[in-house]
This record gives sequence, C-alpha cells and structure tokens, in this order.
Amino acid sequence: MGSDEDTGTIRLDLARLEGKLDVAITGQGAEIRDLRKDVDDHESRLRTEEQRPRVTPKHLYAGLSTAVLLLTGAAYLIKFFQ
Repeated sequence: MGSDEDTGTIRLDLARLEGKLDVAITGQGAEIRDLRKDVDDHESRLRTEEQRPRVTPKHLYAGLSTAVLLLTGAAYLIKFFQ
C-alpha cells in the first residue's frame, strides 16, 4: 500500500509541475508575440526616421558661414555708403 501512495504522490507532484510548466510556456509565448509586434513597429518607425530630412553639421556650418558673410557684407555696405 505504501508504494501505491508514493506513486500517487509522485503522479500528483508531476501533474502540478506539468501545470506550472504549461502556464510558464504559455506566458512566454504571449510575451514573444508581444515582442514580435513591438519589433515590427520599430521597423516601420525606424524607416520613417531614416527618411526624414536632417540638418547635418555640413549644412549647419554652411548656413552659419553664409549668415556671417551676409552680415559682413551688409556692415561693409553700410560703412561704404555713409
């Protein structure tokens, strides 16, 4: 009889363990699906960001140089016509 009780206890413990594993695996599957949606969303957002025009340092320095040259020229013209 002791052996039957031990076998029943072992089977009960294994059933509980199997239930816990099923819950864990199901939870992981849901997290993986959520991550896949997030990654797909990142791809579309990254493509949008990559296509957006940017002000590069080259453009910034070119604009600043042009502004300085225009101000210098305007100052020279003001002095020249006074």
